[in-house]
Amino acid sequence: MLCKELDESLLAERYLESAALLRKYVPEHGQSKQAAALMSLAGLVDKNSINEEVLSIDGAKDISTFLGYYVLKARVHAGDIIGSLETIREYWGGMLSLGGHNLLGRF
Repeated sequence: MLCKELDESLLAERYLESAALLRKYVPEHGQSKQAAALMSLAGLVDKNSINEEVLSIDGAKDISTFLGYYVLKARVHAGDIIGSLETIREYWGGMLSLGGHNLLGRF
């Protein structure tokens, strides 16, 4: 921890206590795949349960373009590699089948 490196042991202790207190609070994910994935990766929820209850439901539906990586990563951490690959094919594969691969030569 940075505080320990800077010889700020009192601050280090205070921040560790605050972090422990924050870990006790688990917010609702509201069926958001992005929120559920981040909670899973942070260790706030059981990775297998959250994958089964939220992340693996309806494939790529409701996945954010910006946070889709974390959904895939959380699914892989839960052992759902096949589900992650299917989501990649559904979400990004559709772009390729619509001609996105033709743009690659332009860059």
